[in-house]
This record gives sequence, C-alpha cells and structure tokens, in this order.
Amino acid sequence: FNGASMSLLNSTGHADIVQAPDGQWWRVALGVRPQTTGDYNRETFLFPVTWEDEWPVFNHGQPLSTEIPGVLTDQSHLSDFYDDFTSETLDISYYFLRTPYKTFYSLTARPGFLRLNGTHMQSVIGITQHYYSGNRPATRRRSRLCWTGLLQRLIRRKAGATIFYGDFAHNDIGITGSADGSGDRFIVTRTIVVAEQVGPWALTTTNDTITTVGLSE
Repeated sequence: FNGASMSLLNSTGHADIVQAPDGQWWRVALGVRPQTTGDYNRETFLFPVTWEDEWPVFNHGQPLSTEIPGVLTDQSHLSDFYDDFTSETLDISYYFLRTPYKTFYSLTARPGFLRLNGTHMQSVIGITQHYYSGNRPATRRRSRLCWTGLLQRLIRRKAGATIFYGDFAHNDIGITGSADGSGDRFIVTRTIVVAEQVGPWALTTTNDTITTVGLSE
C-alpha cells in the first residue's frame, strides 16, 4: 500500500497469509515507517485478516498501525543492548549483509570476543535498532566499539565499523595497513554517496549518532 503519505506504515508488500493454531488469520508483510528525512529500512509487520465472501480483509479495513491491542503488548519501546560475546552463538539481534557463503566469524576462537575473518566479499555483521519509539527516534543512539587483535597484514584491506544505509550510501571508519608494507596502521574514514566517495566522514549537528571508538593492540 503506497497511499496516504501520513499513514504510520507505507510500502507494504511481500505479504504472506497464515492461520494461527487458534484459527485466527494473520498477514505478515514488509513495510516502512515514514520519517521526516527519509524512511527507515523495511521491517516485518503483523496485522489481522478477516474473510468476506471468501476475500481477505486486512486489519478490518482500517489503515495499518504499529500497535495491535492485546497482541504481544510491550509497554516500553526502549531497550538497552550489551553483548560480552560469552555465548557460542550470536544474539538474534545481529544480522548479515546478505546471506554469507560461509561462516566468517567465531565466538569460540577467543572466548569473550567476536572474531571476524576477512573474505573476498564484504564481511558485515549488523546490529538492529534498539532505540526506537513510535514514529521517531526516542533518544540518542550510542555505539561503543573496541577492535583488538587486528592482523598486521592489512595492506589493501580494511577492518572497522560502518553506518550502512545501502551498498551505495554508507559512512565507514576503520583501520588499514600502510601500502608500503612497513606494517604501520592508520585510521581511515570515508563517506559513500551514490557509489562515489564524496569526502571524509564527520559528525554534524544534524546527526544524532554519537560513536566512541577504542583501539588497542
């Protein structure tokens, strides 16, 4: 549905209709929540389905909402997330940039750490947004990252973090090795817009993300 732009949910699609054990029918679909400066990435939404003359009616014929009374009610939309990587499996909050051909991370090679192995493809593990409420961010989003044990041989390779909107739009900060083979390492930043590097990345007064980066051997 791409109708009224003021709707809480827009651009729904790729929907499936399922029947719950209690006989209730539901629709599961992807959609986006419009924002003042652009849309957040697609999310999965659930809403009820009823039947009239063997045709499905979604959400009782009403505009879609982010809340369904009595269904998995959560009084607080704010949650803190912390991971000390002591588990043998990744938390379900993480996701990959596409499905990897093979596992490129380990939680057991060094207990208490997440080890990432470089591949010929982009190796990215993301974390979902935990600080979100209603139709706008509820608080500043803070990320604290610490990279340890980076290999010396980082020539023409980079390791770090990215604020990733898409393949052709992202802000990156990381570490790369000196091209002369000396073993020196440097912090690098870049901004990619429409697949072109447009200049060094810098936080601005209009960006409500604060990132603290700690580097250690």
